Amino acid sequence: MAAAMVRSPAAPRASLRAVGLGYIGFALTEPGWFAVAFFGAGDTSPESVVDSPAYLALADALDMMVHIGDLAPAARPGATWSCWSTVHGFAELALRGPLRHLDRAELWPLAEQAVDTVIAGLPSAV
Repeated sequence: MAAAMVRSPAAPRASLRAVGLGYIGFALTEPGWFAVAFFGAGDTSPESVVDSPAYLALADALDMMVHIGDLAPAARPGATWSCWSTVHGFAELALRGPLRHLDRAELWPLAEQAVDTVIAGLPSAV
């Protein structure tokens, strides 16, 4: 995810997209590590999630969007969980759900659409 991030204040939505697709890409490429990294210890408390590198990358991208006026500050808390739910849910559907039978070439455009749709739905501060 870090390698894919666009670290430019002029492109916070691109950074957010890179974080989301990086999350999904990691899950698809490393399903075992994905399971261990996010829920291996059985601790699914909010505190365990907010300390994860994936969550911190998401938070950084959303904070930058607020900072440059691309995301309404009041929408920031809800945006975190909307974005996280989308990418994590997609990853789970692709690994263990009804999308598990699709190959990567079929799956990736769906991942991009899911990420792009949730980003498009974030309320702008303008």
